[in-house]
Amino acid sequence: MPTQAKRSGSQHQERAARALVMLVLCCADCGATDLREPSADPVTDASALPSSILDRMVARCALTCPPVERLALAQHLVERGRATRLRALDAEEAARSTQDADVRARDGAEAETMRQDAAADLAHAMAMLRSITEDTTVPPPRVVESALADLLFAAVEAHERDEVAALAARIVRDAPTRPIAADAWLEIGERAFEEAALDRARDAYLAVTAVPGAPSRSVIYAKYKLAWTYFNLSDFAAATRAFREVALSADQPLMAREARHDFVRASIPLERSAAEEVAALREIASDAGDATTLAQRYEDALREVGLEPRAAAFRAAWSATEAR
Repeated sequence: MPTQAKRSGSQHQERAARALVMLVLCCADCGATDLREPSADPVTDASALPSSILDRMVARCALTCPPVERLALAQHLVERGRATRLRALDAEEAARSTQDADVRARDGAEAETMRQDAAADLAHAMAMLRSITEDTTVPPPRVVESALADLLFAAVEAHERDEVAALAARIVRDAPTRPIAADAWLEIGERAFEEAALDRARDAYLAVTAVPGAPSRSVIYAKYKLAWTYFNLSDFAAATRAFREVALSADQPLMAREARHDFVRASIPLERSAAEEVAALREIASDAGDATTLAQRYEDALREVGLEPRAAAFRAAWSATEAR
């Protein structure tokens, strides 16, 4: 199943990139650091901002800048921490895949250093974001809302489960009709799903789809996890409906592909006619080649659970449509 980090990482990256120009201008104006790099191209994302500059910004401005600038700085620390954590995962994979003990030790040490750097960035960012959400001078509501969204994202990245739960509860209580409530409900659903509290997970995923203006990627992910929740509740008809909806979505092609494959598994217990299954698989297939793959997967799945007559009937019905 797609992970939460994969679902929301690019969304945060886009938000951090939009704030970068404002952040650079602010820090240059207040004299926190000289951001002019003689040979540098214009900076467009957090990874392109030299670490030494970002570190000087944090040292000078972390808790003293106005809320808007503090928010932008925190967003870039979160993005740098996320990117560093992903590089650490790559280094860990490289260490596991080599037979050379020296290389394995070197890559493992690099991965550990990167994990520590990522944790430090996330901790600094979360402190700044908390300072905004708890600011008694009442920053602009949009700034507080964005800080809450970024703090939720950072807490997920840092695996701070208790803080994630508290933030999600606060957001759905205080801002139930704002788009940030979608990700809050998602985190509530994810926690419930992990704990096998399936009724609670179902309700949370459904709540995501009801949030006005919820990001489409969040809604599609929620529907995908809702389908698995229905599957685990043995409501296979509801599961196939939800998988179908994701499979037909154009916004998230990778998740749509996953949903098409999972649709096959959820269809086995339904005992629909061969003609109905053929029609269902052809409807969700992305192209002729994908249709052939799905048909073979469905036939193989039927045979694996001993449903030979259904498999034979399905193959005959499928071949009949191929001959037309």
